[in-house]
Amino acid sequence: VYLIGIRPAGKAGEGITKKYLLELDFEAKMDQLFQFFHAVENSNKLTKIETYHITPKSADSSIATCSVRVSKVIIPR
Repeated sequence: VYLIGIRPAGKAGEGITKKYLLELDFEAKMDQLFQFFHAVENSNKLTKIETYHITPKSADSSIATCSVRVSKVIIPR
């Protein structure tokens, strides 16, 4: 996975919890991309993929470019 960019995408309060958002742009092979999605969605860190957009890097490439919005929920102690 080749990270192109990362930037904050805001935060929101939901009751006592806070949700932080990040936007990631990266390139990866499709199997690496799905491994990343699986790791984020199945983490015990309360992370979630909110939105994503996948496009091939070129017509005959095995590499895809992806833009993802990831959220993380923080619950204060």
